[in-house]
Amino acid sequence: MNTQTQKAASAAAGADSNFRSLSPGLDLVLAVGLGLLALIGLAWAVQLPRLLGVTVFLQQYLGAFLGIATAAVFLTAKPHRRAGDGLPWYDAAAALAALAIGAYCVVMYPRIAYTLSVVTWDKVLFGALTVLLLLEATRRLFGLTLVILVVILCLYARFGYVLPGLLYTRGTSWERLFTYVFLDSNGIFGIALTVSATVVAAFILFGRTLQAVGGGAFFTDLAMSLMGGFRGGPAKVAVVSSTVFGTMSGSVVSNVVVSGSITIPMMQRNGYGRSLSAAVEATGSTGGQIMPPVMGVAAFIMAENLGVSYGTVALAALIPAVLYYAVLLLQVDLEARRRDLPSLPAAERPRFGPVLKKGWPFILPLALLVYTLVIANWSASRAGITAAASALLIGLVLEPRMRSLAAMGRLLRDSGRILVDIAVVSALAGVVIGTLNLSGLSFTLSMVLASLAEYGILLLLVVTALTCIVFGMGMPTTVIYVLLAVMVAPALIQIGVDPMAAHMFIFYFGILSMLTPPVCMATITAATMAGAPFWQTAFLGMRLGIVGYVVPFFFVFHPGLLLQDVNGWLVVELAAATIGLGLVAVGAVGFLRARIGMVLRLCLVVGGLALAAPTTSAIGIAFSLGGLVLGLSVLALCMRSPAEPPPRPIAAKGKPG
Repeated sequence: MNTQTQKAASAAAGADSNFRSLSPGLDLVLAVGLGLLALIGLAWAVQLPRLLGVTVFLQQYLGAFLGIATAAVFLTAKPHRRAGDGLPWYDAAAALAALAIGAYCVVMYPRIAYTLSVVTWDKVLFGALTVLLLLEATRRLFGLTLVILVVILCLYARFGYVLPGLLYTRGTSWERLFTYVFLDSNGIFGIALTVSATVVAAFILFGRTLQAVGGGAFFTDLAMSLMGGFRGGPAKVAVVSSTVFGTMSGSVVSNVVVSGSITIPMMQRNGYGRSLSAAVEATGSTGGQIMPPVMGVAAFIMAENLGVSYGTVALAALIPAVLYYAVLLLQVDLEARRRDLPSLPAAERPRFGPVLKKGWPFILPLALLVYTLVIANWSASRAGITAAASALLIGLVLEPRMRSLAAMGRLLRDSGRILVDIAVVSALAGVVIGTLNLSGLSFTLSMVLASLAEYGILLLLVVTALTCIVFGMGMPTTVIYVLLAVMVAPALIQIGVDPMAAHMFIFYFGILSMLTPPVCMATITAATMAGAPFWQTAFLGMRLGIVGYVVPFFFVFHPGLLLQDVNGWLVVELAAATIGLGLVAVGAVGFLRARIGMVLRLCLVVGGLALAAPTTSAIGIAFSLGGLVLGLSVLALCMRSPAEPPPRPIAAKGKPG
C-alpha cells in the first residue's frame, strides 16, 4: 500500500493517521527527495549513464535509490499511530543513516565490487544497519507480519543447525549473513529491487502521468457511459473502472481507494447496501493487478524469473484476466437481478459520444504501451517511458494546468511517493531470498511439496494454493510472489507443470490473499470506506471473486489459455473454461430466474470444476464431458423455473446489505 493510499484509508476510517504532517521546511526537503527518487529512476530507465559515457554500477544506483526511499519513510511515517507530528531525533537519525547507506554504496561499491566474498567490518556494519532500517520501515508501512517472517528466516539461517530432520541446516555467522544479504546479487540488491528501481519506476511514472493529465477521469466517465444504463449499472461501472485503474496502477489497494472513492458512494446512493458496495469494489480492484498491460511489481519480477519479456507475461495473463472480469460481471448482473437493483440514473450517466470525443487521446498511451510490449517486443522500461512521454505530451496539449514547473514537480513527487513503498518492500524481499538461499530452506520445501505429487497433481495444487493464501496474509503481493517463486514454483515445474502456468498460479493465489480473510487488505480498505461490517463484506467478496480461485486450475491443466504453445485445442479449452467458470458463478450466486436450491447449486459448481480436467487422457475427457452434461442439465432445469418476483429493495445507504 503506498503512502497516499494509507492516508486515504486512514481518513476514511476516521482514525489517526500513521503519517505525520511535516513543517514547511521538512516538507520541501521531502518533496525534493521524492522528486529526486523519480528522476534517478527515470535516468536509469533511459540509460542516461551509458548515453553520457559514464560507467555506473547497478548497485551504486540501487544503493542511492534505496537510501532515499528509506529516508523518506522515517521522515513521514510515525513510529506508532498516536505519536505526534514532530520529527523525533531518532527518526532524523534513522533518515540520515539511510542516506549514509546510499552514499556508502555510491562511493565504495566500485572498490568492493571485486571483493564481495571477503567479510570486512564496514560491510557487516552497513549490512546490519540496512536490514534493521528495512525491518523498521516495513513495520511502519505494512505492519508486523512481514517483519516477523523475515526475523524468523534470519534466525533460521543463523541457528538452523539446532533443528532436527529436514529442517536441519549448517547455519552461518551473523557477519556472513549480513554481508550476503546486503551485497550479494541474491540479496537486497537482487532481482526484486532491480526490477522495481528500473522497470517498475518507468511504469509508475506512466500511471501517475496518465492520471495527472485526466486519463483517470476519462476512463471513469467512459465506464459510466458504457455500463451505467444496464441492470445493476453502478456495480458494473465499479467493475469496469477498477479494471481500467488496474491497468494504470498495478496496485490492489490503490485501486480500491482511487476507484472506490467514486464508485462506493455511487452504489450506495442507488440502493446498494454497504457490504455489497464494498465487496464489489474490493473484488474488482483485486482483479486489476492481474489485468495487463500494467500488472504490478510481481509480474515484472516473474518475467525476469522466467527469462522472458514482460510482454510475454502480459500476453499470457490476458485470457485469464478477461475471464475473471467477464464472470465477475455475470455475478454482478445475477446479483442485480436477484435484488432488483436499478441502472444508474440517466442524470448521472455521461453520454458516450461526447465522452469519447473529448477524451479519446487518453487511449493512445495505453495502445502504444500494448504495441511496444507485445508486438514490437521492446524492453519493458523503454516501453513504459515511451508511454509515459506520450501521456505527458497529450496532457501538455489538452491540460493547460500541466504546462508549469509546479505541475511537473507534483508529478515527480507523487511518482516518488509510490516508489518509496515499492523500494522498501522489494529490498526486504531480497532479504527473504538471501536467507532462503543461505539456509537451503527453499530447496527443502520444494522437495517436500514435490513429494506430494505422488498422491496426484491436484493435491499438490490445492496445498500450493492454500500455502500461497496463508503466506500472503498481511503481506504485499511482491513479497508473496518472491517468497513462493523460490519455494513452491520449482516443485510445480518439477512434476511437469508449464513454467509460465506454475508462476502465474502462485501469482494469482498470492493476489487473492488481498481478498481472503482474515487479513485481506482490499476488503479491509473497501469496508472501511463504505462503513460496512468486515466479515459480511469479506465472505461476499470471496463469493463474487470465486472465479479467481478457480481459473488458475484451468490454466494449469490447459496452458493454452496462457497462450503458451497455441494450437487448435485453444478454442475448445477457451469454451470449456468459459462454460465451466460460468457454471461456478451461477452456483455461487444461487440465482438465475429464481433462487436455486443448495443441491442444484452444488451440482453447478461440481459440473463447472469438472471442465477444468485435462483433456490429454481419456479419464480427463470423460470428467469434462460429464461435468458439461451435468452443468448444462441443471442450468436448463433452472431456466425452466418460473421467474421469481422482484424482492423489496435492499437497505439504502447507511445500512449494511
